[in-house]
Amino acid sequence: MIDTSPKTTTRDAILDAAERMVSHYGFRKTTVDDVAREAGVSKRTIYVYFATKEDVGMSLLRRVVDRIQVRLDAVCKSERSAADKVREVLIIRTLERVIGVKDSSVCLDELYSSIRARSLAQRREFFEADVALVAGLLEAGRRDGLRFDDPQSTARVLLLATSAFIPYSLSVEEMGGIELIERDLRMTVDLLVAGLQRPYASLSN
Repeated sequence: MIDTSPKTTTRDAILDAAERMVSHYGFRKTTVDDVAREAGVSKRTIYVYFATKEDVGMSLLRRVVDRIQVRLDAVCKSERSAADKVREVLIIRTLERVIGVKDSSVCLDELYSSIRARSLAQRREFFEADVALVAGLLEAGRRDGLRFDDPQSTARVLLLATSAFIPYSLSVEEMGGIELIERDLRMTVDLLVAGLQRPYASLSN
């Protein structure tokens, strides 16, 4: 059942407003007063839902990942081949983060550095969850002919390779635009997945 209570609606409205403000002005320059004005609520109302401005930033990051996770879960539950699942998970996990900031004039590092201690822990949490998800797909794909040594290590390498396309230190525009990013990402993922489908000499030998 979808929760349509006023509390949920107000919290989402605050995050929507914060997302717009941060996209245009960056996290450091955005104030709680700015968010309250944009959301059409009082500053006091914001503090009902978020203890600090940093909590708003953490919730923005969490919301993006939660949205992506819904799509990743759908791929994992689909009837696609193991190779197709790995390919689609790598593309969605990366591209959705790019799309999330494509209209922003600032980079993700600006937000992460503003809430550094907490955000680094959360960033590691997100990454390790993705490692576990991809490793599970790889392990299930052994019977479909996917070839690799250790699923955890392989998943980590796949995610590190595709994370290069996430605009952490540069804006999407500075990286050449979303079309170029998507093209290069898809080509990279195709090469990575093709490597999982070919005989190779084990790294452990």
